[in-house]
Amino acid sequence: MAVFGVSLLLDHYQGPPPCAPCDPGSVPGFDRWIIRPPVRAYATGSDLLILGLASGTLIHTAFGPRGQRRVLTELETMAWTMGVVGLSKSLIGRNRPVLYTEVAPDVANQVINQRSMPSGHAAIAFATATSYWLNNPERGLAPKLAAVAAAVGISVLRVASAKHFPSDVVVGAVVGTGVALAVHTIRF
Repeated sequence: MAVFGVSLLLDHYQGPPPCAPCDPGSVPGFDRWIIRPPVRAYATGSDLLILGLASGTLIHTAFGPRGQRRVLTELETMAWTMGVVGLSKSLIGRNRPVLYTEVAPDVANQVINQRSMPSGHAAIAFATATSYWLNNPERGLAPKLAAVAAAVGISVLRVASAKHFPSDVVVGAVVGTGVALAVHTIRF
């Protein structure tokens, strides 16, 4: 919680970006192809899938050995991930793809559109999947792979929805996985 609070204190938001729409040529080529207005259906799909991943892994963990302790560890992983993501978004301040489109003037005043990297959805999804994997050594490979597949699906939907650039979700996945590994290393 403290990390998230620090992100609010360090937030350097000074109003809308100087460009709206911004120049797509300033975006690296590997990210540029996704520039278009957001697709709400895919964004909603990623929201629903992340809720399913989090609730499914928590419930499945709760009914395993040492369930209560393992659930707390998974929740702690999610909380730390949210804090690190919030802090990172404040410090990086990268524009979302929508600010490079013709609808940019309509959404330029929304600070969330200047907080693209890292993807919070990807970070939480990979933190959850990694924590589930580490929390449940006695579980078979299938549920662990299902959790990872859901995390990948969430990340793909964030790009398909044009809410994030591909590099945003890759960085989010690395952040989430790294936080989960750190929490599990320190906690156990």
